[in-house]
Order: sequence, then structure tokens, then C-alpha cells
Amino acid sequence: MSCELHIETRGDRRPDPEFDSICALFYAITNDIPKEKGPRERSGVIVLDPESSRHQKQFGGSFDPDQASTSKAANERNARLLAAGSHPASANETAAKEKSFQTLLQRSGVTDIDVTYVASEAELLDKLVELVNRWALILTIISS
Repeated sequence: MSCELHIETRGDRRPDPEFDSICALFYAITNDIPKEKGPRERSGVIVLDPESSRHQKQFGGSFDPDQASTSKAANERNARLLAAGSHPASANETAAKEKSFQTLLQRSGVTDIDVTYVASEAELLDKLVELVNRWALILTIISS
């Protein structure tokens, strides 16, 4: 496993964990096994961006504007709005907001990477631990 941390520092100073938080953690995992035994590689990024994190949690992680309006989550949400007595225009406005929202990396032109957005540095570290535990479990299953 390889990781690279991106930290926003103050001026020209070196990162100080007491003051400077992790903004993103890029990772690459390589599993040296035959293809038929299971996943061999995974790479992605865990990004600290509260706005994108809220959107990912609220709309089920679908950030592709072409898929967002027809996603299962969007359809379920629109049905809940209508059942709650909201006018159909409200459901359409919500779908339009979902469709027009762009995450931090999409606004930067990056769209072809596995991204998890988090709202805090603590949540970023929790996601890293989850990732490591998931791959440790995969390796345990494959080895037995």
C-alpha cells in the first residue's frame, strides 16, 4: 500500500499536525495474486471537503450528472418528496440541484478516480482504517 498525504500548510512552513490538517489522502493498493483469486489493484483518494461529503451522503455517491437524475436514490428521494406533500416542482428542483452539483474534484476536471469525500480529518483517518481493514479481510479470505 502506498499513500500520499496532501496537507495545506501555512505560508512556506513545513506541515505541523497541530495546526495543519490533511486535505487529501491518495492511495494505491497492489495485491500480488492471480487475477482469478480476487482484486489485484485499487487506487483512489479520500478528500476532505464538507460540501462534497454532504452531497455524497445525501445523494448516494452518484456524481455523474447524466446518471444522477435517473439514479435509484434520486427516484426514491423524489417519491419521498411527493409523498410528503411537496409540489412536483419541488422534486424537480431537487433533482436539478443534484444534477448541477459538482464535487471538488469534478470542478478541478478530475473525474476518473475512486473518490470518497469526508467532512473532517478524523473521518478521513477513519476511512483509511476501514480501507486497510477491508483489504486485510480480502487477503485473509484469499489466503485460506
